[in-house]
Amino acid sequence: MAVLSPRLVASGGEFTLDDWAQWMMACLPLMIAAIAQSQVVLSGGQGLAAGSTALFVNALLVRQMDGETGSILFWALAGPLLGGAIGLCNGYLIGFRRLPSTAVTMATGFVLTGLTLQLAGFEGLTVPDRFRGALLGDLPGGLPVPLVAGLVVLAIAIGLDRWRPGRRIRAAGRDIASPAASGHAAWILAAYVIAGIGYGASGVFLAAEIGSAEPTISAPSLLEIYTALILGGSAPRLCQGSVLGAALGALAIGTLTDLFSDLALPGYLVPATVGLLLLLGLRFAPAGDPVKPAFEPPAMTPWPRYLPALIATATLALAALLGFGNAILHIDPLLMLVVTLLAIAMASVIVIGHIDLSVPAIIGFAALATAQLSQGSDAALLWVVPAILLAGGLIGWANGQIGRRLQAPLVLTTLATAGALNSVTLFVASKFFLGATPLAIKNFLMNMAGVPEIGFLVLAVPLLLALAAFRWRSIQRWLQHMSDPAPQARSRASYPWVFAASGLLAAALGIMLPGYAGAISLTAPDPFMLPALLAVQLAGLCIARRGGNPIMIALTVPAVLLIDIVLVGLGVPAPFRTALLGAILLASIALHGAAPLRRVARRLGKAA
Repeated sequence: MAVLSPRLVASGGEFTLDDWAQWMMACLPLMIAAIAQSQVVLSGGQGLAAGSTALFVNALLVRQMDGETGSILFWALAGPLLGGAIGLCNGYLIGFRRLPSTAVTMATGFVLTGLTLQLAGFEGLTVPDRFRGALLGDLPGGLPVPLVAGLVVLAIAIGLDRWRPGRRIRAAGRDIASPAASGHAAWILAAYVIAGIGYGASGVFLAAEIGSAEPTISAPSLLEIYTALILGGSAPRLCQGSVLGAALGALAIGTLTDLFSDLALPGYLVPATVGLLLLLGLRFAPAGDPVKPAFEPPAMTPWPRYLPALIATATLALAALLGFGNAILHIDPLLMLVVTLLAIAMASVIVIGHIDLSVPAIIGFAALATAQLSQGSDAALLWVVPAILLAGGLIGWANGQIGRRLQAPLVLTTLATAGALNSVTLFVASKFFLGATPLAIKNFLMNMAGVPEIGFLVLAVPLLLALAAFRWRSIQRWLQHMSDPAPQARSRASYPWVFAASGLLAAALGIMLPGYAGAISLTAPDPFMLPALLAVQLAGLCIARRGGNPIMIALTVPAVLLIDIVLVGLGVPAPFRTALLGAILLASIALHGAAPLRRVARRLGKAA
């Protein structure tokens, strides 16, 4: 969370009104986002578009607002309303179309990220000083605006706890897996609308706090938001908790961040500390029966088997019609290798109905460890590569084991792990001299780029082995077993090994990434996440659903890269390409969920 670093320990040990106002202003974006997220959690869903919505509203205000009073008032009100419109779209898809909230909000987040990058640009725009002065200044009576706004937000939290519609949202969350859940669709939609309004309001206060729309400045992160909810007693898997508790938990997280700054503690400790608090909160969450996802589809997904091949063929035909007939020859074999490895790493977890948010952190950690441990020495790779692969596998195994023991949403346990890994990566990067990528890795990747056949050969071998493996009846029975939502106790026993495979593949990608991307940073894996997830979704492995055959990724990865090549040839800027690919991902999720919805309707009709 970007903060103003207010001095909680004032000179002379006295707290002034300005100190309290600065502290509250620093906590307000996170507090509003936590209150908004509580509505999503209480309705039985996940909200992975919280930070991206706030950043989008922030960028929009920076781009459009001028110094006139009318413009300031209009855009200050338009920000929450726009967030509510985004929540309305998400709520309709989740409440009425019965699509998984994790997949929908993740896709929406990618769309908003692309639009934010397009709005922010690199012009260094800032919000008007009058707008910042209005939210950071004092009221006519001398009372600071941030303190008044904080009290109003706390009053809204109390109202949501006591408000009758708030109780109906809780009831909708508890009944989400029952046949009567369709009657609660309107309340689920209301929860996402309220959440969207809150995300938008968080973006408004974020714009006043940081004053610019730099994409590198983060909004309240998902790790901070969910930790605030857990500290406040809101257990995502139980659809219970207090909205006021979430607000107070956000104040605690904001205070923790400020104390690290005021006490001159290393900033790289913050993600690990917040992640540890999240795990402790999950460990001591109230007991109860976890709410299961509504209407999980049967073992295998409803995509026709020929659909991935049809997507690849249609993409090639479109490329030919638009004059990019030789586009297949321009696909970077290294890019195909990177996206394929990342897609398989994500698919290994998606096939059992979960998603691993620690994969980017494992990639960043492996990339930094490769350069740091080898120090550019080819000979050191003989022990560095096995050590990093083993570390990635162990991290993934720990992810699955923690999730299995806590019986908590694995999306949150992997989020906590990502926070710890980011702290380790930041510590190493800040304390030690960054080593160089060994020449052996660079030469291998350069030879692969110069001779595309090598790249396709490198891809062909594991894909052929995977194809043979998935033809075995034992593997097919295992997929059937993991896709069946009934034997949860037995399927959970395989979680550590599935996540270990994901961590191992992520570590392998991290070893190669410095030689391909040329940079070692926490954000290095980000450009590859959306193409990989889109390839997984188009291959028939529904995000946050169960079932599917990962071998179809061999067809959909080239198709996704061809789509990107066509968009580049048409002159579409990179941010818009991100938004368009995110929209394709969202459309694919919506189409993928249509068949299970029809089957559920028929089943309920027969039961009635």
